[in-house]
Amino acid sequence: MAGQTARSRLGDVLLDARVLTREQLDKALAEQGAWGGRLGQVLLTLGLLDEQTLASAIARQLGMRLVDLDRLKLPEGVSQLLPLGVAERYGLMPLGRREEPKRLLLACFDPTMSEALTEAQKASGLQVEVYVATSSAIERAIRRVYYGEAAPMPVPGAGTFTITRNTRDPSEGGTMTEDVMERVAELEREVEKLRQLVDTLIRPRPR
Repeated sequence: MAGQTARSRLGDVLLDARVLTREQLDKALAEQGAWGGRLGQVLLTLGLLDEQTLASAIARQLGMRLVDLDRLKLPEGVSQLLPLGVAERYGLMPLGRREEPKRLLLACFDPTMSEALTEAQKASGLQVEVYVATSSAIERAIRRVYYGEAAPMPVPGAGTFTITRNTRDPSEGGTMTEDVMERVAELEREVEKLRQLVDTLIRPRPR
């Protein structure tokens, strides 16, 4: 694909993954040509794909891991690995650093954006090892890590991102199902506690 633009490479990836038709891609490219913006965002705006489908297709087709930034507890100091300006401009989120060989672990919505990865490499002084995440999750992680905004509600079973243990791929249904069941059970317990508290408060007091 030498000589092609990053946006056409993403289109080819999605065509090969069979989550997008040629007609849909042409429509999105025409919209992008008229108004600008990233192809992935145009596809979302037009409602041709949802974020999770888009990110999963990209990860699967490129042979990369899909990470869920809302579930991850990132290591301390990851904001020091990549300047905020680069992270915000290109929609990138540092996940950590590998020492042998030296690598910057990086979450990216569109790994075909060679300019973004080149800038991350220049800014960090490290080769990058790319993971895929949804655009909105990257944005939330940037706000949380760089700006100190409140983190989303913890999810039971959430892991810590380390060099040797990455986030589970959501396509691995068994583990994810167990996590969902565990969360549902915990919510049910909390609801029962609240119900008992309400019953206590509204129960008539003996005279």
